[in-house]
Amino acid sequence: MYLFLAMLASTDLVLSPFVAPKMLVVFWLGLREIEFQSCLTQLFFVHTFSSVESGVLMAMALNGYFAICWPLWHSSILSVLVVMALGSLVLMRRVLLVSPGCFFLHRMPFCHHRIISHSYCEHMAAVKLACGDTRLNVIYGLFVAFMVIGCDTILISASYIMILWVILGLPSTEALVRPTSVSSLAFMSLPSSHSPPTGLGTAFLPTSI
Repeated sequence: MYLFLAMLASTDLVLSPFVAPKMLVVFWLGLREIEFQSCLTQLFFVHTFSSVESGVLMAMALNGYFAICWPLWHSSILSVLVVMALGSLVLMRRVLLVSPGCFFLHRMPFCHHRIISHSYCEHMAAVKLACGDTRLNVIYGLFVAFMVIGCDTILISASYIMILWVILGLPSTEALVRPTSVSSLAFMSLPSSHSPPTGLGTAFLPTSI
């Protein structure tokens, strides 16, 4: 469980350097311009690591399921190597899903105003600035959102429903202590981590789109 919490903390630490510096420059110095390549780089890392958290939460739900429903097999099934492999798979899944979206956006022509009403470069906000046909970008963005947020939410909900079913079937009050503590620790991390990033109303002006 603590390895998964460390992964959640690591994603925030990796995400911050790609968002905070430019946001501070916007607020303190009023420099709202960003090069298009820099915007794509920021977009890639923001979408990758902000959604890695939902994958880690899904792995935490799986960990809780094995810890409560199969306690004797838990340590042998979810060893340290398996946990690290799960974390790597979650990261690779998101990288493979985000990369085509950045490639599609790079090929789009841009015109009219170039103001993004966020404190960072976000995919759909950048797509709205394009002059060409954006249906492929919109469809792929919805597909990625469903694959990441939708599938992870369904699997997380199914895991906690099965955990709750097992907890309610325990015979004694003393037996509820450890399962409840394990599941509550993971559940408490959901509100702070499983939420999409939002803008702060600050506009970026990409200069090279």
